[in-house]
Formats: sequence, C-alpha cells, structure tokens
Amino acid sequence: MKYNIRPPDSWIKTHEKVKDIDLFLKIMNQYEDSNTLFKLIQKDGNVKELKKDYCIKQIQALSSQIYEKLIKYKKNRQIKIFAVIGSSEESIILMLSSLFLSAHHCICFEDLSEDVIIKRVEIFAPDIILCRKNTEDKVKKAIRKSLYKKTPLLSIDLRFPFVKLISKEYLTKETYSYKTNSNLFTLFTSGSTGLPKAVTHGLKNYIEYAQFTTSYFFGIKKGSTIFTATDAGWINGHTYAFYGPLLLGAKSVFNENPAYLSFPKNLVNCLIKTQPDCFYTSVTLLRLLRSLVPSGKSILDFSEIDISLERVGSCGEPLAHSVGDWAIKFFKPKRTSIVNTYFQTETGGVLVAPRDEDSAPSDYSCVGKPRI
Repeated sequence: MKYNIRPPDSWIKTHEKVKDIDLFLKIMNQYEDSNTLFKLIQKDGNVKELKKDYCIKQIQALSSQIYEKLIKYKKNRQIKIFAVIGSSEESIILMLSSLFLSAHHCICFEDLSEDVIIKRVEIFAPDIILCRKNTEDKVKKAIRKSLYKKTPLLSIDLRFPFVKLISKEYLTKETYSYKTNSNLFTLFTSGSTGLPKAVTHGLKNYIEYAQFTTSYFFGIKKGSTIFTATDAGWINGHTYAFYGPLLLGAKSVFNENPAYLSFPKNLVNCLIKTQPDCFYTSVTLLRLLRSLVPSGKSILDFSEIDISLERVGSCGEPLAHSVGDWAIKFFKPKRTSIVNTYFQTETGGVLVAPRDEDSAPSDYSCVGKPRI
C-alpha cells in the first residue's frame, strides 16, 4: 500500500530568490557627507568625531591596500578578512571596509595569546590578516606557527598612505558582491569549554534583526546616539555599536580604553562630550562604578552640565536587582526600566529585555517578557 503524506502548509517555507544587496550603499545613503557616523573616545578621554566624508576616504585607502594584497582573488569570490584588533578608529574603518569589499570578516581581541590566535586563524581560514602596529610582532609569530604561513599580513595605517584608491563602481565590476545569503561576519566564543566555536552570521536575517532590536529595545532612530561600551570582538560591538545604529542612520560611540570608564568622573565626562540617548554597558562596569561612587551620589554630583539619558542598558551577565536599582538612581534616565538584555553570540541580537513601553518591572533582575 502506498501513502502520500504531505506536511501541513505551515511547515512549508517559501524561500526567497537569492538577490544581490549593496549593504555599504544601503548604510551610507542614510547619511549626508557632513554627518557624524561615530564618536570615538580616545585613550586620553578626548572625543574625535568620524564624519561620513572622512570615513569614505579612509575606507577607500584601506580597501585599496587589501585589494592589492589579494589581487588574485578578484574573480567573483568573497574574501575572508581576519583581524586582531580592539575597539578603535582602526576597527571602525576595518568593518566599514569589509562592507565596501563585500567581505566576510572575523575580529578577535588584541590581548589574546599567540596560541589562541593560531586556533582561531586555523578555524576561520582567512585570505588576509590585519592588525595594528602594537600587535604586529605577536600576530606575525602566530601566523608563522599556524597552518596559514603564507597568508598575507597587513598592518593598518590610517595616515593616508600612498595607494591607488579604488572606487565602489570598479569593485562592483571586478569583485564579489554581497548576496542575501552571504556570510557577513564570524565571531568566536571564549573557548573556555574546549575548542572555541566560530559563530557565523549571514547577511539578510542578521541585518534585519540588528536593525529591529536596536530600535525596539533601545529606542534608537535616525539621528539618535547610542554608547555601547564594549569591545569590537564581542557580539555587542557588532550588533549594537555598529550594524544596528548604522542601519537606522544613528550615531555610535566607540571607546578605545575600557579602563578609562572605570572611574566615575571619567565616565561622566565622556557622557557629557558624547551626549548619548542610550548608555549600554556591562554589569561588571555597573558593579564597579557602584563600589566607587559614594552612597547617595548621582550623576548630577559629578557634573554641572545636564546629561539627558533616555535609557540605560546592561549586558554580559545576570543583573542583580540591587545593581539595577543603583544604576537607575545614579544615571537618572528618563526611562525607568533598565534594558537588561538576554542573548548570546549565537543569537546575534537581544532575545528578550524589559521595556518601559511594556511597564517597568518591580525587580531589575527581570529580563522582561517575550514579544508576542
């Protein structure tokens, strides 16, 4: 006897046709040439604004150097860029250049050991490796010990080196273009339980989720500013410091020196200079700040200038109610819920978090309610 069993219609997905997508153009069209894309808190606490026209010049310069190193790969093949780099102007230009080149990139922390870098290089299998001058010797040694000894290394120099600049129009004709099913970036988990896991995020679904969750949970819109105090090697440093804000036409604050923010006065000065609508940081930093701030003091006691925060968010580990209660009283944001985010490298974006729009929770350790 023959049976023809058809699954329910709800189980059948209609797959969209794979299409080309110019993500670089999609992002850059959100801004005028004079608009600020990023506010960079430098190691000394000074703030440098990176405007669109400046970024374009740096992107063309770095992309030209990468392209010249990989001239043999120009035949319609997506290149893979591996970078050992911390949160910095270089990391911003690198990620923008990856978009310009329709590349698949992977960023790792600068303080990793040679052996740890080797493991990640061998898993990712890059076409080129990038770093800054301060880590060049360590990265060279790691490459020589790896299975990818012949992989070219490029030390990023943003002082307008003498290179022949390439245009986006030329690249479109000569190199790979993003497709809706392309790989966008790969990040590694810590590897604390063994060999690190390489988590790769595809383009279409990731950018839709990054854009939606940046707006839905953090209230970011065109012209807003979000300060995500995290490193470029973390998923937060991609989703909520880079892709999400850029896709919405917002500004993002990058910080080169995490230790600088550990001192309450330094943090307050940075908030004054950058004027973010949302300050999104780790629970670790919130706990440290609470231990350093005298009891009963708030952000107003460290500044005579108004800091009008809309929201405060937390990430990295569970938020204790006592820490959340202190953070609301110290930062005095307009929204009384802390965006206590729950997600992982694997999910790419926030799964659930409290929102004032859903009514403020009575317990700040709450991660909110699932969106229906």
